[in-house]
Amino acid sequence: MNTQSLPPAPAGQADENKLIHFWPSEQCAYCRRFTSVALLDVAIEQWFAPVCPLHGYASAYTSAPTPREVIDGRASIERFVVWMHAEQGRVVLVSPVEPDQVPGYQVSIDPFTFEPLAWHCRYESSGGERKDVHVIWETDAHQFFLYEQGQRVREREREVLS
Repeated sequence: MNTQSLPPAPAGQADENKLIHFWPSEQCAYCRRFTSVALLDVAIEQWFAPVCPLHGYASAYTSAPTPREVIDGRASIERFVVWMHAEQGRVVLVSPVEPDQVPGYQVSIDPFTFEPLAWHCRYESSGGERKDVHVIWETDAHQFFLYEQGQRVREREREVLS
C-alpha cells in the first residue's frame, strides 16, 4: 500500500466524500499552491486530491448529505473566506442562498454548465468587526468566488505585519 492508498470502508458504512488533513503538504490538484487538506471522493476508488482553499469545496456524494459531509462542506467554505481575509478572523454564519441572490453575481444562462452553489456568510475579523459576504462555488471552474458589497473580490487580503 503506497502513502496515498486508503483502506476500503467498513461494510455497512454510508458512502460519503471526506475532507481530510494530512502531512507533509502537497501541491493542490488544480494550481501550484501547497496544502495539507485533501478531498476523498467515494465515486473514484483510491481518489486523493490535495486542494487549496480556492479549489477545495467538499461536496456531498449524494443529494442527501451525511452529517460529516455537511460539516466538511461548511468547513471548506469557512476555510476559503478566512483565507481570502489574510487567514485571519473567522466565519460565524454560513447560510445557503440562491445564486441570483448574490449581489454583483451574474448567473450564466448557458444550459451546458452546472448551476453554481451560493452562500451568505458573516465574516468576523480578528478585531471583532463583522461583515456580510457571499461565496459562489462554480463547479465548471472548480473554484470559489467571493463577493463583498456587490463586487467580486479578485485579490486576497495580505497580512499586515506590525
